[in-house]
Amino acid sequence: MTVGDILQRLDGVRASRGAWIARCPAHDDRSPSLSIREGREGRILLRCWASCELSAICAALGISVRDLFASTDYRRPEPPTSAQALEEVIRLELARIRQREEARFA
Repeated sequence: MTVGDILQRLDGVRASRGAWIARCPAHDDRSPSLSIREGREGRILLRCWASCELSAICAALGISVRDLFASTDYRRPEPPTSAQALEEVIRLELARIRQREEARFA
């Protein structure tokens, strides 16, 4: 399941600072109180600012909490075996962070 799949199941979705907000399906929400964000390793992060339980939100969406986590195909990358490989991993991660931050403040 992807963030896009979750967003399609929600009402009142709009972008907000690199994430999304929507009306929470677990309670009678008049103004958006559900925060949706993509986390590390493909995780989908949901938070209702009106204090709805994650299990209630997932039940209202017709999914299980397990669906919010990356597929079981995900494998943690092997650690770098040399200083040069480590430098490349760090360079790529910094570029990814820079790109995400630029998009967030664009």
